[in-house]
Amino acid sequence: MEDEIKEVKEPKKSEEPKKHVEPKKAKMVSVRLVANVGPSALVEWEDKEGFHRVTIPRVEIKDGKADALTLDAGIPYGFDWSLVELKPLDMVELKYELNKRGIWTADDIRSKPAQVTTTTTKLLGLMRHELLAAAKAAEKEA
Repeated sequence: MEDEIKEVKEPKKSEEPKKHVEPKKAKMVSVRLVANVGPSALVEWEDKEGFHRVTIPRVEIKDGKADALTLDAGIPYGFDWSLVELKPLDMVELKYELNKRGIWTADDIRSKPAQVTTTTTKLLGLMRHELLAAAKAAEKEA
C-alpha cells in the first residue's frame, strides 16, 4: 500500500500583528482597618450603597487599600439591617404623641426640644424592639 502524502494547509495568519492587551488593573478601594484578627483583618469602607464591613486576609491590604474583588469575596460582618421589616411609622400615633406633649406648631418644636425627643424616642423605641427581635432571630439561625 502506498503512503499518501497529504498537504496540510497552515491557518492563515492575520495581516496585522496581534496587539498585546494589558490585563485590567484591579480596582483598589480605600478601607479602614477596624481590627486585626490573627492573619485576617476586619475592614470597613463606604460606597454609593452605604457602609460595608468584611474580614479579609491582612496581606491583601496595601497602603490602606484593598482590591474590590477581595472585598467582594470577604466574609461579611454584622447583620444586614435592610432585611428587617418594620411596621411603618403611624402618623396618627405621631400626631397624638406630639399633641399630648403640647406640640402643635413649628414654634412648639423649637421651644420644646425635650418633648420632641421624648416623642420620637418613644416611637422609635417600638422600632428598636422589632430590630432587636430580628437580630436575635438571625443569631439563632447562624
